[in-house]
Amino acid sequence: MYEAKVTFWGQDKGGRFSTPQPGFRPQIEIDDVQTSCIVDAQDTTVKVFEFDKSYVVNLKLMYQEVYAGKLKFNDPVRLFEGSKQIAEGTITKTE
Repeated sequence: MYEAKVTFWGQDKGGRFSTPQPGFRPQIEIDDVQTSCIVDAQDTTVKVFEFDKSYVVNLKLMYQEVYAGKLKFNDPVRLFEGSKQIAEGTITKTE
């Protein structure tokens, strides 16, 4: 699992139409490959991720055995739904 500080984008920036909720499953880019992950808020009171606001999140990679250790402290984070980028941020803590 990784910790990251992430900002989600609304449709005005080419992102989502509706705000995502903790537990949603976008793709994360690692080494020019997209793989599935689960995004959860560290603050358990967060019910939705508002657009243009930064959140500290936990990123759980779906294929740990393949991608474990690939992300390092301060690496950029890019989250996608299909070909559409919906968020960006930085790794703040590794496994």
